[in-house]
Amino acid sequence: MKDLSHLVGKRIRLTHTGNDTITGKPDPDPIPNGTEGLVLSVCDDMINVKWDIDRHLSVIDGVDRYIVLN
Repeated sequence: MKDLSHLVGKRIRLTHTGNDTITGKPDPDPIPNGTEGLVLSVCDDMINVKWDIDRHLSVIDGVDRYIVLN
């Protein structure tokens, strides 16, 4: 597993939301692609993000796609 701790405090932009890793189905209330947010913490492959649309939802590295903005 790669170390993602360098992402804490960085801003990211979501470019693709993958399917739920348990059910295999799409998220019924996804964060829209293109949304930006601040990485608050990282635990294994889970990146906890405070999105600019006033939501908190983790990105899963390797399932969801994102770009680092700073």
